Amino acid sequence: MSKSALEIAVWLLSDANVHRVESLDPEFEDYARRFSSIETATEKLLKDTKAYNEAASNMFTHGAGFANHFAAVFHPQPGEYDLAGKHPDSAHTIRHVDDYEVALEELKSAIVPELELIESRIIGPVKELQGVLKTIRKTITKREHKVRCPPEVPVLSEQISARGLRPVQQFTH
Repeated sequence: MSKSALEIAVWLLSDANVHRVESLDPEFEDYARRFSSIETATEKLLKDTKAYNEAASNMFTHGAGFANHFAAVFHPQPGEYDLAGKHPDSAHTIRHVDDYEVALEELKSAIVPELELIESRIIGPVKELQGVLKTIRKTITKREHKVRCPPEVPVLSEQISARGLRPVQQFTH
């Protein structure tokens, strides 16, 4: 039974046939573990801050919208329905519904700059930090590949030659 070159290449490159040299650098492993926890904490901070910012913004936007609709209900078109005459107990509410609408609109306008401050003082720097962390993670990954996989190429060439196939160098133009 003949195996194709692709099957042999897959077998040769499988984890069982790759000779790896593990790093025995406990200090680096400790730093890498701590770095991973910093990455996780940064992601969580960014996610939580965005969620808080969005929730607070939505709360005040919907509150102002509710006040607007509330005012529309208590101020029907003239001649349409006389709420104060029909329900004298609600006269206090009818008089102050406009104040309620204005108060919620002012509250929303006071909170929006604070939410923008959160955006500029927390979310922006955390995104920059994530960019730096991404660069560091690439360097760590590159180091791990160099430490773990240096003898692979000669071993694979020997295994390919042992199978009776031409080495990769012979396929070049």
